[in-house]
Amino acid sequence: MDDVLLISYPVVDINISYRGRLPVEMDATYAINTVEYVAGGPANVLIVAARLGLRVALLGTVGDDYLGHFILSEYKNEGISTEHIRQVAGYKTHQVFVLVDDLGEHAYISMIDNEIHANIEQIRNSIDKVKALCLTGYTMVSQGSVEKNRSAVQYAKETGKLVFFDPGPMIPAVDPVLMADVISLSDYIALNRDEAFLLTGENTLSEAGKTLSKRTSGRVIIKDGAEGCYLFSDNKNNAVSTRHYPGFPASFLDSTGAGDSFMAALMYAVLQGWNVDDALTLANATGAVMVTKFGSGTNAPYPSEINEMLTNNGILFTVNTRKQM
Repeated sequence: MDDVLLISYPVVDINISYRGRLPVEMDATYAINTVEYVAGGPANVLIVAARLGLRVALLGTVGDDYLGHFILSEYKNEGISTEHIRQVAGYKTHQVFVLVDDLGEHAYISMIDNEIHANIEQIRNSIDKVKALCLTGYTMVSQGSVEKNRSAVQYAKETGKLVFFDPGPMIPAVDPVLMADVISLSDYIALNRDEAFLLTGENTLSEAGKTLSKRTSGRVIIKDGAEGCYLFSDNKNNAVSTRHYPGFPASFLDSTGAGDSFMAALMYAVLQGWNVDDALTLANATGAVMVTKFGSGTNAPYPSEINEMLTNNGILFTVNTRKQM
């Protein structure tokens, strides 16, 4: 049995580091530092999770084209299960251009699909083979996938699976009833400050966290960049507890994939039975390592790099030692 099933659409990230500042200007010419092709999108979560030791799988579709074969090869090289990935002739494997400027900020030019190319029975069969389900707001936009997402999260809860949810930046395009349903059934919801404001209509991190906590019985985690993250838990007595987990100092290069790396580490720690304090410390450290790297996919952190970040900052456990505790 695999540990986690992620429902999404595989993409290839084309990472472009250029000399300039976002936004790019019309008719301007920019010098490029580097261009690289990597498995991106859901691969950012899957690769980090697999490197940490989780058995992970993706339910999605790629084309029978060069990029489709490239993604499948990258996944297999990282130990990611491709059992639930369909390769379809005539389907064009999706690409995302990731523009990264001199300050490490990024913008995406994406072939967004949002469609789940599997029926409800196939989704449920895939969920039967894992311990946890991971959903993202990116695959919740298409109207054709609304009932598939709702069925997936409901079935996961009915069968005792953990549900991890990253609403992402597509919140305004998602059916609000579906969003509410997924939030209410999720065990861990991880999103950044801007997404929390967008989702709740609040303008302070504290109020956004409290509002979200009252919509779910799960734990709400709001990421706040270099400041770390905040955990919000509703004790059902109209009181929400809040705890801050400080970030780790890091030489910032590129924020691409940092949130995905955070989610991967969180899932790993939770499924290993770690307490929430250690889990979020590990997640912060993993995100911090990711921002020191350019690009995504196979550029993601290795356990040795995460351990170094933990040790250098006085944390008394590492990925290897904590597993034995």
